[in-house]
Amino acid sequence: MRHAIKICGFTTVESIKQMAAFDIDAIGLVFAESIRQVELRDAERLFAAIPEHILPIAVFRMPTDEQVRQVFEAGARALQVRASWTGHQPEGLRKLPYFSDGPNLVERFQAWTPSDPPSESWPAVALLDGPKPGTGETANLGRSRTAARLHPIALAGGLTPHNVAMAISYVKPVAVDVSSGVESSPGVKNPDLIRAFVKAVRHPY
Repeated sequence: MRHAIKICGFTTVESIKQMAAFDIDAIGLVFAESIRQVELRDAERLFAAIPEHILPIAVFRMPTDEQVRQVFEAGARALQVRASWTGHQPEGLRKLPYFSDGPNLVERFQAWTPSDPPSESWPAVALLDGPKPGTGETANLGRSRTAARLHPIALAGGLTPHNVAMAISYVKPVAVDVSSGVESSPGVKNPDLIRAFVKAVRHPY
């Protein structure tokens, strides 16, 4: 099975352009408050740098309809938001809800209904993250595994080139999402770590 790969938290055009050399499926730009946050005024320039074969994702928590409109017009083709977000979703903009890990993760996931089906470019209908998204904290793999049996998920939270193969083998997600695990410092992506991460996903053994 080919697992989709999303790399999140790019902050410069130069680092995004390097991604053309890697076998990845999606890039996330963070517009929510974060050490990797980019400004809406830079959205068009950053999205334009993403290769056409890679899905451009705008990452928020609870965006306003105006913020969604701006990133959509700037080039986003998917919107990562909290699962509880109920704002306006423009036609042509895929929604990728995320769930933060916690004791009731499975119950929350069971009560939720996907709004967008899997697609060829992105097979996951939701993203399961650590307890504090964006911090690199690992999600509970047991709960994530149970949730992955309910809907096709992207697994995030604390993944690195060293643990991603094990996490895939145990949880069985259809996609994985990494940010801090492939950085030299916050917001600065390391091509060698990205290469190692992709290799661990594509050729784990």
